[in-house]
Amino acid sequence: LDCIVQDVATRGQARVALRNRRFLTPDGRLLAAIKARSEDVLDDPETVFENTLEELREGYEVLETQRLDRFHDDHLAVVAEPRGEMAAER
Repeated sequence: LDCIVQDVATRGQARVALRNRRFLTPDGRLLAAIKARSEDVLDDPETVFENTLEELREGYEVLETQRLDRFHDDHLAVVAEPRGEMAAER
Protein backbone atom coordinates (compact mmCIF):
# COMPACT_ATOMS: atom_id res chain seq x y z
CA LEU A 1 0.00 0.00 0.00
CA ASP A 2 1.06 3.56 -0.59
CA CYS A 3 -0.80 4.87 2.44
CA ILE A 4 -2.44 3.64 5.62
CA VAL A 5 -4.97 5.92 7.28
CA GLN A 6 -5.39 4.95 10.90
CA ASP A 7 -8.19 6.37 13.01
CA VAL A 8 -8.84 3.91 15.83
CA ALA A 9 -10.15 4.64 19.31
CA THR A 10 -8.39 1.98 21.38
CA ARG A 11 -5.39 1.51 23.62
CA GLY A 12 -2.28 0.48 21.74
CA GLN A 13 -2.68 2.74 18.73
CA ALA A 14 1.08 2.58 18.06
CA ARG A 15 1.04 -1.23 18.21
CA VAL A 16 -1.74 -1.30 15.59
CA ALA A 17 0.33 0.92 13.30
CA LEU A 18 3.47 -1.16 13.85
CA ARG A 19 1.64 -4.39 12.99
CA ASN A 20 0.30 -2.86 9.78
CA ARG A 21 3.66 -1.40 8.70
CA ARG A 22 4.41 -4.56 6.72
CA PHE A 23 1.70 -3.60 4.21
CA LEU A 24 3.35 -0.27 3.29
CA THR A 25 5.70 0.23 0.38
CA PRO A 26 9.14 1.55 1.41
CA ASP A 27 8.10 5.08 0.45
CA GLY A 28 4.56 4.65 1.81
CA ARG A 29 3.00 6.81 4.49
CA LEU A 30 1.14 6.30 7.71
CA LEU A 31 -1.47 8.97 8.43
CA ALA A 32 -2.66 8.46 11.99
CA ALA A 33 -4.91 10.30 14.41
CA ILE A 34 -3.67 9.54 17.91
CA LYS A 35 -6.38 9.92 20.53
CA ALA A 36 -4.88 10.60 23.95
CA ARG A 37 -8.08 9.78 25.86
CA SER A 38 -8.37 6.42 24.13
CA GLU A 39 -4.88 5.51 25.34
CA ASP A 40 -5.31 6.79 28.89
CA VAL A 41 -8.18 8.93 30.09
CA LEU A 42 -6.31 10.10 33.21
CA ASP A 43 -2.83 10.83 31.86
CA ASP A 44 -1.76 14.19 30.47
CA PRO A 45 -2.31 14.20 26.68
CA GLU A 46 1.24 15.49 26.03
CA THR A 47 2.68 12.54 27.94
CA VAL A 48 0.46 10.13 26.02
CA PHE A 49 1.56 11.65 22.71
CA GLU A 50 5.25 11.46 23.67
CA ASN A 51 4.92 7.81 24.70
CA THR A 52 2.96 6.88 21.59
CA LEU A 53 5.45 8.63 19.28
CA GLU A 54 8.35 6.89 21.02
CA GLU A 55 6.71 3.53 20.38
CA LEU A 56 5.90 4.44 16.76
CA ARG A 57 9.58 5.27 16.18
CA GLU A 58 10.41 1.59 16.65
CA GLY A 59 9.21 1.08 13.08
CA TYR A 60 8.52 4.48 11.59
CA GLU A 61 10.28 7.72 10.96
CA VAL A 62 7.88 10.41 12.14
CA LEU A 63 7.85 13.12 9.48
CA GLU A 64 5.30 15.52 10.93
CA THR A 65 2.91 15.93 13.83
CA GLN A 66 0.14 18.44 14.44
CA ARG A 67 -2.24 18.87 17.36
CA LEU A 68 -5.86 18.78 16.22
CA ASP A 69 -7.37 20.61 19.20
CA ARG A 70 -9.12 23.08 16.92
CA PHE A 71 -11.16 20.16 15.58
CA HIS A 72 -10.88 17.41 18.23
CA ASP A 73 -9.64 17.79 21.80
CA ASP A 74 -6.58 15.74 22.75
CA HIS A 75 -5.88 14.40 19.25
CA LEU A 76 -2.56 14.39 17.41
CA ALA A 77 -2.14 13.91 13.66
CA VAL A 78 0.96 11.96 12.66
CA VAL A 79 2.57 11.49 9.26
CA ALA A 80 5.26 8.80 9.20
CA GLU A 81 7.09 6.48 6.84
CA PRO A 82 8.36 2.95 7.47
CA ARG A 83 11.98 2.76 8.50
CA GLY A 84 14.57 0.18 9.36
CA GLU A 85 14.94 -3.35 8.06
CA MET A 86 11.32 -3.62 6.93
CA ALA A 87 11.67 -0.66 4.54
CA ALA A 88 15.10 -1.78 3.34
CA GLU A 89 13.87 -5.28 2.46
CA ARG A 90 11.38 -4.00 -0.08
